Amino acid sequence: MKTWIEGKYNEWQLKEVVKHTRLNRHEREQLYVIIDNLKYPCMAINKVDPSNLFETLEQTHAEPMFDDLIRMLGELNDLKLTNLRLEEEQVRQEKEEQVRTQAMTNYFAKFGITDQEVMKNLQGGKI
Repeated sequence: MKTWIEGKYNEWQLKEVVKHTRLNRHEREQLYVIIDNLKYPCMAINKVDPSNLFETLEQTHAEPMFDDLIRMLGELNDLKLTNLRLEEEQVRQEKEEQVRTQAMTNYFAKFGITDQEVMKNLQGGKI
């Protein structure tokens, strides 16, 4: 997180700010998870949806420190969206590869050539 790396605040300062928000208990606990994971990310962060917290904080904040917390949530949200897009692209590419492989298998099967023979010829440089 760019905002965290700038080192303006430490974890306890951010948690103290969260105590004074108008968020409900569940939302505060989610923010604590995010704050704990800003410096040392772990899997628990994947269970938190920062977009909802981001909107709620944006509407209710009253102190300057909230601006940095909101910025951190925005950065986290952008990061999660980027990761989601990358995962979707990877899944799409894997599906395309499966379709190509199946088409190739079907093509060679018309001539009675098995996958094993194709692989053997590919490795031997004959295809």
